[in-house]
Amino acid sequence: MQLNIFDLIEKKLKKIIENAIKTGKINPDKLRMIIISPTGDFDTLKITYNNEWKKFYYESNNEGEEIGYISIHQWLDIADNAFETRDKLDPSFRNLATTYTKKYSSEKPALNFDHIKHTLYKNYLICLREELITQIEKAIKNVASSYTQKDFKHIVGFVSYKLTFYTEENIQVLGFNHPNGVGPFYNVMLALPNSKLTYPYLKFYTRKVIYMKGQKKKAISIPMI
Repeated sequence: MQLNIFDLIEKKLKKIIENAIKTGKINPDKLRMIIISPTGDFDTLKITYNNEWKKFYYESNNEGEEIGYISIHQWLDIADNAFETRDKLDPSFRNLATTYTKKYSSEKPALNFDHIKHTLYKNYLICLREELITQIEKAIKNVASSYTQKDFKHIVGFVSYKLTFYTEENIQVLGFNHPNGVGPFYNVMLALPNSKLTYPYLKFYTRKVIYMKGQKKKAISIPMI
């Protein structure tokens, strides 16, 4: 398996955002979300933005403004090549695929291969899918953490939609514009001094807690006792 699109996605995503800012399509004082979602045939990533923070994304309502596309067709080329030698694929893909499938016990994958009848080839595709998602998510997280709170007025969430799981409305928060703003995050309820109850995205690191709140303008680091 020779998929290597991480660098390409990272560079193109950063360039798309920078160009959108340069041309005035994105206003850094209003930006709240960058949304990355695959097209229906899973050969391209669509990049949109939103000036409102939302926990749900309604694609049918045309939420968000498109700012660019990134081709990820390389994985399809690899899949086609593997099909030609499907009977000679490494049997170890069976065990790997079984492990990866457990990830989708409660939610269906956005990209499934239920129509594939050749068992070993299907297992290979499941493994290829996970490598694809891993590289895309890593690229998104790197771009998110490359920005700081000085780059935008608000905390900006970098999220995916229908990349990993097939959900009609739910997004997956991958990162925020902060050097330590890369997930995974914990969804918690907090009662902070001089604050009402709040439901932030929480991350622990080096004896500190980073607190990301969608409606807040800042990320707050809290020392752990």
